[in-house]
Amino acid sequence: MTNFIDKFGLHHKKIWVTGESYAGRYVPYITDAMYQRKDKRHFDVRGMMIYDPSIASDIITEQAPAVPFVHFWKDLFALNDTYMATLDQKHQSCGYADMMEQGLSFPPKGPLQHPKNNGDDCDVWDGMLLTQIASF
Repeated sequence: MTNFIDKFGLHHKKIWVTGESYAGRYVPYITDAMYQRKDKRHFDVRGMMIYDPSIASDIITEQAPAVPFVHFWKDLFALNDTYMATLDQKHQSCGYADMMEQGLSFPPKGPLQHPKNNGDDCDVWDGMLLTQIASF
C-alpha cells in the first residue's frame, strides 16, 4: 500500500476502509494495521465501515438463529405445522438450540462451541429459503 501511495502521490489523503460481505472479517484488521503504523503521510485513517458483513461462520449467523427467527416471524413465513415440527426437531438434534442457549447466556462460559452434527441434513437455512421460493 505504501508503494501504491508513493507511486501515485496520494500522501496525506484521508482514508476510510470499507468492505462488504466476507470483507467484514478483514476490514477491521486492515484498518487497525494502518492505524497502528502512526504514519499520517501514508495512512491518515479516519474510520471504517462494513456493511452486510460476514463476521462469523454460517453456522453462527444463519443456521443456529434460523428456526427462532422463523418462529418470531411465523405469520410472514406461514409454514405449515408439519414443516415447523421438522425444523424444531432439526434445531434440537443438530445442536442449534444448545448453541443459541450458550451464546445468549451471560456471562459467557467461554468461546461459542459449534455443534458436532452440522451436515447437509442440518441445513435448515437453505431448506427454509427453498420452501419460501417454492411458495411464490
